[in-house]
Amino acid sequence: MIRNMNQNMNDLKKELCSVSFAMFDIMLFLDTHPDSKEALQEYCLLSERARTVKKAYEEASGMPITADDACIHDEWKWVNEPWPWQMSKG
Repeated sequence: MIRNMNQNMNDLKKELCSVSFAMFDIMLFLDTHPDSKEALQEYCLLSERARTVKKAYEEASGMPITADDACIHDEWKWVNEPWPWQMSKG
């Protein structure tokens, strides 16, 4: 069960990274094509997906995914999450 939970959290992190990369790519495109309604619409869809995935990760782990979100808790929990080198492979 713990392995499934860890796998789910890893999957959520990977998805968030993918969505964030796509958002950044579209932001760069919008810098040179500010009137592109299609790009803006796609950015908004990805932004909503990123919020959904981030919320799912934080609910599953009980930890904020960024330091910016750590301030919403009563204590500083950012350092309580395992560091990348502490995560099990697999």
